[in-house]
Amino acid sequence: MHHTTRSRLALLTVSIIYGANYSIAKILLDPNWIGPNAFIFFRVSASAMLFFLVVRRFPRIDRRDAGIFLLCSFTGIIGNQLLFFNGLKRTSPIHAALLMVCTPLLVLIFRAMQGTRLNHWQWLGCFVGMAGAAYLIVSVPSAGQQKASLMGDLMVLSNALLYGYYLLRAPELIRKYGSLPMLSALFALAVLPVLAVSWQEILLFDAAGFGLREWLAFAFVLIATSFLAYALNAYALKHTNPETVSLYIYLQPLFATLIALASGKDNWTATYLVAACLIFSGIFLSGKKNPPSPQKS
Repeated sequence: MHHTTRSRLALLTVSIIYGANYSIAKILLDPNWIGPNAFIFFRVSASAMLFFLVVRRFPRIDRRDAGIFLLCSFTGIIGNQLLFFNGLKRTSPIHAALLMVCTPLLVLIFRAMQGTRLNHWQWLGCFVGMAGAAYLIVSVPSAGQQKASLMGDLMVLSNALLYGYYLLRAPELIRKYGSLPMLSALFALAVLPVLAVSWQEILLFDAAGFGLREWLAFAFVLIATSFLAYALNAYALKHTNPETVSLYIYLQPLFATLIALASGKDNWTATYLVAACLIFSGIFLSGKKNPPSPQKS
């Protein structure tokens, strides 16, 4: 099977995993079985162990790359996951999924900040898409069994901002060190900072009341959402570009919405429809090319 086909299958699997994660994580977050920071500590620790068991070594990091490793560990794991889970606890699954779709637009904006020239369609798409995100945030409606909050939405959007930056910087480390060794180092670097933030919630964590449903949800988040999803994403980044990887985030709201509605974790509202139309219109516009200028005879 060609690398391109494998990359697409990997990204599709990641989209399904992340789409399911919005509702599955709520099984433990909403009844306060576990705090969001403690949840992240267990995610990071489990992934660090699993990646080390697979790779069996940490890469020898060049001093010139130490700063990029720390930056990617923060944007891709520490800040990214802490913001997402704290935001998800404070908002609804569909809210969070729609806001995460802004990641490709944020990747474009980062490209522009790095010197890439965007055409007027791309700028218009970024404006329309981010306007949809802003509308979703300021509307803060009641959503089914969940209450969306301004703080929760801003946390999820900030997580998308960090993740977009991670997608741009990670490929240079993957090319030099390999995807799995890089992830082994990134998760190892994240364990102590996350522990410093979450130790109080860890002391309060008590799994004695867990039933089969809670243990399955816990295992899914620790193994599938963390270890497996990051490994598949890194594989895709090695064989394709950040823009293509970010494009598959478009599928997350579809899977997240279907799973949230089927499980009764959320209800579809008119606000979601308006915001989704704006965000996806922005994404469509950002993908348009300027027509070629006529050549003078």
